Amino acid sequence: MFRRRVYFDFAAASPLMPAARRAYVGALHVFGNPSAPHVEGRAARAIIDGARSSSAHSLSVKADELLFTSGGTESNALAILGTAWTHAITSTIEHRSVLASFRMAEQQGRAVTYIHPDQEGLVSVGAIQEALRPDTGLVSLHHAQSELGVVQSIAEVGRMLRAQPQRPLLHVDAAQTPLWIDAAPHSLQADLVSYDAQKVLGPKGVGILYRPFDIPLSPLVGGGSQERGIRPGTENTAAIAAAGVAFDAAARGRKIRCDAARRIQSALVDGLRVAVPDAVILGTMKQRLPNNVFFAISGIDGDYLAVLMDAEGVAVTPRSACVGSGGGYSEPALEITKDASLARGTVRFSFGPGTSFREAERALRALRRVLPIARGALY
Repeated sequence: MFRRRVYFDFAAASPLMPAARRAYVGALHVFGNPSAPHVEGRAARAIIDGARSSSAHSLSVKADELLFTSGGTESNALAILGTAWTHAITSTIEHRSVLASFRMAEQQGRAVTYIHPDQEGLVSVGAIQEALRPDTGLVSLHHAQSELGVVQSIAEVGRMLRAQPQRPLLHVDAAQTPLWIDAAPHSLQADLVSYDAQKVLGPKGVGILYRPFDIPLSPLVGGGSQERGIRPGTENTAAIAAAGVAFDAAARGRKIRCDAARRIQSALVDGLRVAVPDAVILGTMKQRLPNNVFFAISGIDGDYLAVLMDAEGVAVTPRSACVGSGGGYSEPALEITKDASLARGTVRFSFGPGTSFREAERALRALRRVLPIARGALY
């Protein structure tokens, strides 16, 4: 058993930062219902209000413009299914929660246009503009694709939409980005933005949806007046407290964090090209998150390779965690390569603040050791 494992799956979930853990444990002692009028309830409400204010400060928005949800998936669903539109535009490489929400909307009789990315994983602003119709009410795009790590030109999309005579709303799934690049709604020129605390060294089970007051939004479920009546149900006070700390910390020291990650990323890419010359890096490296290296090796099973790497003490995944594991393929990889063998042989290295060169080297050594086994499994 390894004394210390190498964790390279930050795109799926990040460890809880110490300050957020302290906030979480401290809030567990405040047991009152935040909607209750007594001292215990007001104490819980004060914790939530404080977390909302700190999160809003980190995103340069008003506190009342943030809704707490159960995570990025719910935030995406609420933005897509809770707004009124008859035609929407999205891309074919969005997160499953976005694509599933649009499939549900289509079942309700609403129309959706799906834009295909180019071979680098980039969604063209021109293609979105060409797809606009007089009745287009919503455009939904990710800030950074969770597998490819490719960062889209969201602000350019937002400016283009704002210039339209009948301006559609722009929803952005920014779950992957606040730890690394500016993901504030106004910087993105976005109307609705989804965030996920577990991607920014915060807890699982808490998300944020940015939604200003002038955008009507309908709840997906009934049952209470919490979160301005849009997201009913008793708030998870402890997790929200920890999320507030994590989002506040994510906005500070971003350049130093990003520069350090770029150095690790470069070392991984260089080492990968030496160790596995036939590995294909998927998605452009020019517009990419600094903590992502997503590659494919034709003729292997990415799921099996991830199991072998796990046995070596290195945690990686073949694709987004929402897809699950076992005999699958990366949908974004298939979309940009049109190569089923590559799409089945994907591996995602996603790391975080504090990841060392030694850990990167160890991951590459593990890959070299297990690759012959993974190759031989198909023969």
